[in-house]
Amino acid sequence: MQLPRLGRPRPPKKLALRTALVAASTLALALSLTAPSADGALPGKRATPTDEPGVTASLWEWNWNSIKAECSVLADLGYDGVQVAPPQNSLKRTSGDAETPTIHPWWEVYQPVTYDLTSRMGNEEEFKAMVKTCRREGVKVYVDTVINHMTGQGNTSYGGQTWTPYNYPDVGYVPNDFHFNTGECSSSDGDIQDFNNKNQVFKCNLVGLEARRARRLPEQTARIRRVRLPGRRRQARRPGRPECDLLTAEQDQGWGQALLGA
Repeated sequence: MQLPRLGRPRPPKKLALRTALVAASTLALALSLTAPSADGALPGKRATPTDEPGVTASLWEWNWNSIKAECSVLADLGYDGVQVAPPQNSLKRTSGDAETPTIHPWWEVYQPVTYDLTSRMGNEEEFKAMVKTCRREGVKVYVDTVINHMTGQGNTSYGGQTWTPYNYPDVGYVPNDFHFNTGECSSSDGDIQDFNNKNQVFKCNLVGLEARRARRLPEQTARIRRVRLPGRRRQARRPGRPECDLLTAEQDQGWGQALLGA
């Protein structure tokens, strides 16, 4: 004698197959409408300041007018961002030497003199025009920033300002704004002599770059915020105090690419 089957009766095979196909199609449609792309943006729209940076082109050391002309090309190629060199006024070498015969090496722009946006790459108006054009094309601009040290040589900037060691009158920095002059650096000449010495790493000059005391947020970051940039990348940056970093994680927009000593 055959016992009756318990539980709900199974639907016919054709009905079950049709139901599974409809469910799978609905799920696929829902995912295609809502799933973010690799750059964090939803399909059909470009990334916004709250999305991940996406694919970023490095036009480091390009001048502002050239980047401005290139942003439409980057947008057409699908780039979401462009990384550029530090925009602040920096050291301008007037001659080469035996060690660095190039008159204008790349590291010039990593030795700030003031925080106005006149640099080797162009003036402030050209910088703002470049950012405006790139933003209109949907390409975000990320700048390198240098905030923990000043120069290590020279006395003339691209903006025409002059200075002497540990004295930067155009930004109001005096000798006591630097670790070496307040006795906080333990080395004899002010430079890092022992990279295993924590005090020297955080309080002394790196290859002559005058290490600032972290007492106030530099004017440069305020100027950059007024231009409405989505983030900044701290490269060619000498070590600062770990307990008192000058940029918060929020201000960095997730670009944690600081290279001690870029």
